[in-house]
Amino acid sequence: ANRHCADCGSSRPDWAAVNLGVVICKQCAGQHRALGSGISKVQSLKLDTSVWSNEIVQLFIVLGNDRANRFWAGTLPPGEGLHPDATPGLRGEFISRKYRLGLFRKPHPQYPDHSQLLQALCAAVAGPNLLKNMTQLLCVEAFEGEEPWSPPALDGSCPGLVPPDPSPGVYNEVVVPATYSGFLYCGPVTNKAGPSPPRRGRDAPPRLWCVLGAALEMFASENS
Repeated sequence: ANRHCADCGSSRPDWAAVNLGVVICKQCAGQHRALGSGISKVQSLKLDTSVWSNEIVQLFIVLGNDRANRFWAGTLPPGEGLHPDATPGLRGEFISRKYRLGLFRKPHPQYPDHSQLLQALCAAVAGPNLLKNMTQLLCVEAFEGEEPWSPPALDGSCPGLVPPDPSPGVYNEVVVPATYSGFLYCGPVTNKAGPSPPRRGRDAPPRLWCVLGAALEMFASENS
């Protein structure tokens, strides 16, 4: 369900717009940030582990990019979608039209005004009954004449809880919280006993942001 970016289709996306219900790639995440947190609340699936409560994880499992796009891109004309190799300019323009303006979304029976819908989505993320409220907001098939859809139970009793054909390494399961995180400084190897003298400026050793969870991951910066 979330194996590809909801906006450009890139494989293995590792960011999400929590209030919009979509999993996105790093390039699209940058454009979502430009929309502002009042429209898109962007979080990393790898680094922002404190955000991912069980209820939010269940929301993304149950909803999935395919169903979310049936709402956000329900009226997108064929051939006008975004491609993985799109330029930042095209990417930003498309994402703004899709979410800020809501030009491709299905009409909503409760929120015909797009700004009111965005406010309701932000409130749903911050309030109780997240899964119920978000699925009710984004799943409007019954209004369009289709069969109504209800989310499965949170206890996992419903066989439809996990989307079919799950793939290892794709975010269709609970994210493992990071055990440790911090900067790793790469200093020179020396045979002398004791710590190396501190160095500043250009002579300072390079550093990497490391996250130790199920595996050790290294990034160029804390926000990578």
